[in-house]
Amino acid sequence: LPDSLSTREQADSLNNPDSNKVELKRHTLFFELGGAFFFYSIKYDYILKQWNRFSINYSIGFSVLPDDNYRKINDYRQFAFPMQLSGLYGKNKSKLEFGVFITPGLSIPNKRERIYDNEKINYGFYNQGINLGYRYQKKQGGLFFKAFFLAFYFDRNYGYINGSFSYWMGIGIGHTFR
Repeated sequence: LPDSLSTREQADSLNNPDSNKVELKRHTLFFELGGAFFFYSIKYDYILKQWNRFSINYSIGFSVLPDDNYRKINDYRQFAFPMQLSGLYGKNKSKLEFGVFITPGLSIPNKRERIYDNEKINYGFYNQGINLGYRYQKKQGGLFFKAFFLAFYFDRNYGYINGSFSYWMGIGIGHTFR
């Protein structure tokens, strides 16, 4: 009798291929070193749509850094919000990732008495570009890892590298859940 039950379960799983599928975990929280804001960011990633070998993801992050501006007085803090829309190609846990990103931000002073000559106290900035890399992410969740290259285009407010391209890289490590 136990052999007939296992045979019946096997037949049911063959007739219903969805019974063996792992539920896709769509949410990831990770730490990114390098990347769209150069130094670090804490990011959340969500899988918007999943097909057989391709998926579309969206991520948003947050970072705070001292701003070493051109006068070298470190009176500012930079708040940045890196955002990315990316595609993933691959059938299993190893995938090729390609995407576009924008990083809007705001620099605000720490001590107003150090502001010179009635300058604008707050200033906004943004970076934009593309990325290409490798992503390790299991459908059932757990360890998340990515390594990638980026090509930036800087806006007019980014100091000494106005209107130019720059190349960078990054890695991210985190956890995929729910």
